Amino acid sequence: MTIRMPSRSDLSSRQRSVVDRLDRTGISLIVGPPGTGKTVIGMWRALELSQREAVHFVCYNRALMAHSKSWCKAESRFKKVKISTVHAFANQLAFDSLDRPKFGGRNKTPPWPVLPDAESQFDVDWKKFIVELKNDGRKVDLGHLIMDEGQDFPADFHFFLGALIHFGFLKSITVMADENQRIGKKNASIIQIREQLISASAINEGALFEAELTENFRNTVQIATVASKFYVGLESGIPQLPRRKGPEPLVNHIPSNDKLAALIANHAVNNRSKSFLVICPDHAVGGPLRNKIFEEMKDRGVSNPVVTRFVSGDKEWGNGENLRVGEQGVIAVVHPASMKGLEADVCILAGIELFRQGNDDHDVEFMNLYVATSRARSELHMYYAGLAPKSLKDFASEVFGQIHHVVQKANQLHEFFQFVDGASDWFTSPEIRDGEEGHGNARPN
Repeated sequence: MTIRMPSRSDLSSRQRSVVDRLDRTGISLIVGPPGTGKTVIGMWRALELSQREAVHFVCYNRALMAHSKSWCKAESRFKKVKISTVHAFANQLAFDSLDRPKFGGRNKTPPWPVLPDAESQFDVDWKKFIVELKNDGRKVDLGHLIMDEGQDFPADFHFFLGALIHFGFLKSITVMADENQRIGKKNASIIQIREQLISASAINEGALFEAELTENFRNTVQIATVASKFYVGLESGIPQLPRRKGPEPLVNHIPSNDKLAALIANHAVNNRSKSFLVICPDHAVGGPLRNKIFEEMKDRGVSNPVVTRFVSGDKEWGNGENLRVGEQGVIAVVHPASMKGLEADVCILAGIELFRQGNDDHDVEFMNLYVATSRARSELHMYYAGLAPKSLKDFASEVFGQIHHVVQKANQLHEFFQFVDGASDWFTSPEIRDGEEGHGNARPN
C-alpha cells in the first residue's frame, strides 16, 4: 500500500486558498511548522504547473526525494514532474547549459564550482556557479522549480535560485520552509531566504507572495504537545494544537538494542496496518538494530517482513527508493540527518540521549528533537539506553509536568533528575523494575 496523494477536497480551506493564489510566475514562500501541509501544497503546485510546462521538485536529500516520489506513484498526472535532489538538479543544469560531463560513476569531477573551504565536493559555490551559467552557458528553459524544506539549503542557494529567475532560466520558484527545523550547519533562516530571493531576482519586496500555515494536520494533540516543548522560538512559528487525540507518548529506558528490537517487533506484529519510522542517531547502532528487528519479526511468524534502512552513500542501503516510509506494515530505520519531511503512524526515537550529536548548543539539540518528535502521526515512543542529556530535565519538568504526572510509577521529580544526572540505578527499584513492560516506563497519564 503506497502513500496516497491528498485530493483537492482533502485540502483545508486555508491550503486551497494558498494553492489558488500562487501565480504562474514569480517567487512564492510558504512558511509553516511541521504537519501543516507545506509539502501537500508543493505537490499540488507541481501537479497544476506540470500540465503545461516543465516542473522541478527539488529536495535536499535522497530520503526525502524518495518519500516525495512515493506520493506520486499512483497518480499518473505526476509523470511530468521531475523530482530530484539539489545536486542532481545542478548536475543536469551544468550538463544542459555548460556541456559539462555529469558527475557520478567514473567521473569524479563535479560540474559545479566548489567552495574554497569545502568539506566535500558537494559544497557548491552557488554564487560562482550562477556567474558561470550567465557568462559561459546557454539559457535553458527550466520552467518552474518547487523546493521542499527550503531551510535545509544554504542562503547562497536561494540567491542562486533568485538569479535563475532574473536571467530567465526559471519562470517561477516556490519555496516551502520552516526554520525551526534547521538541523544542519549551513541552513538558512526565513529572513535569509526572503532577502536572497528578492535581491538576486531583482523583484520588489512586495512582489514576493508569502503565505503562513499554522494548522497541524499530522500529529495528535498529545504528540504535538510534546513536540512543542522543543520549539526554540524562530520566525516560522509553532502549529496550533490539533484536535485529534491518541495514546500518550512514552519515554522508556531500555537496557539493550536487542530488547528494543523485540519491543518494536511486538508492536509492529500487533499493528500491521500501521507504518513505523525508527530514528536512530548512531549509524553504528542503526544497522544492527534494523537486522535484529527483521529477525524478531520472522521469529513472530512474519514470513517476509519489510524492514528498510537508508544510509546516504551506502552500497546496500543508499537507495532512498527502497525506504518506503509511511507505507502500511513497513518499518523504516533512518538517521536524524535523513528524517526531514518524513512521517509515519508510529515514530520511535532510539537513543534520545544521542540527539545532541556532539553539539553543545541546546538549541540545536532541541531542534533535532522538535523535528524527530513531530514525525509521528499517532504514536510517539522515545527510548534511551544510557544517560539522557541534562537538558531533558526541562523535557521532564515542562512536558510531563504540564501534561499530567512526571513518572507513572514514581511521582517524585527529583528521582528522575537523579537518574538524568547519573544515578544509573534509578530504574533498579522494585516498583520501577516491575512496571508494565519490565523496564522504566515514563508516561504522562
